[in-house]
Amino acid sequence: MQITGNLLVDCLSPSLRTVVLQGAQRVQLRANSPIFRATPPMSLLFVTAGAVSVTTKLQDGATPEVASMGREGLLGYELLLGARSLTNGYLMLGEGSGVSVPRRHLETLFQEDNEFRMRILELALAQTSVTKQLTACSLTHEADQRLARWLLSTSHHLGSRTVSVTQELISMLLGVRRTTVSLISKRYEREGLTRTRRGVMTILDRDALSARSCECCRTLVALNSSIYGQHQDAWNASHHTDSFPAGPVVHGIPDELQAQR
Repeated sequence: MQITGNLLVDCLSPSLRTVVLQGAQRVQLRANSPIFRATPPMSLLFVTAGAVSVTTKLQDGATPEVASMGREGLLGYELLLGARSLTNGYLMLGEGSGVSVPRRHLETLFQEDNEFRMRILELALAQTSVTKQLTACSLTHEADQRLARWLLSTSHHLGSRTVSVTQELISMLLGVRRTTVSLISKRYEREGLTRTRRGVMTILDRDALSARSCECCRTLVALNSSIYGQHQDAWNASHHTDSFPAGPVVHGIPDELQAQR
């Protein structure tokens, strides 16, 4: 049985998993860099490690975060639902890894295989709900609550208390001023919640930071649990094994896989 580390893939039946992974390639993803540089990409990416910020670009150049993904995600899944191009950006937060699979292959499976189609629709439902929750969060909650929520969520996806990210990037994703992020970070540090060192934030007291966070953090965790909880065995396996595929690792999705020629 091939375990990739991605929940969506690992919850598939063994026979379908083998079919999905035909032509797959393991890739390493650079920290704080965009996943796709062209659209539509020739390959989509199942995340196996790391946190991904889903962003949207505004006319003034701002790119706020509208959703997030971790090891449950397929980056570019909207192309399987009929989108002609990617309308959102995908930004890798810290270093990560994934399994790249040809888009045409996945499009065929989505049309022909009911099990695969249902898993993709589950993912789409989850991401729609995440976007709705983050929209409400941005409109109603204070900046210090949102920063606490963001740190906890990103830490959860990374599986680490340490988040390698600059205050400038955080301010862009949250849609607040950099000085606001700096002031809140200093307050967190004085209270022993976090420690900040040269673009690295470390959570020191998760319980206290959770208490500072808004309700959205708990809501998002409960959302993922309700959708993916039925696949808990696969989730546990994917968090302890990263055995696929063998062979060389490609650093970043190759240029020839980026866009349809």
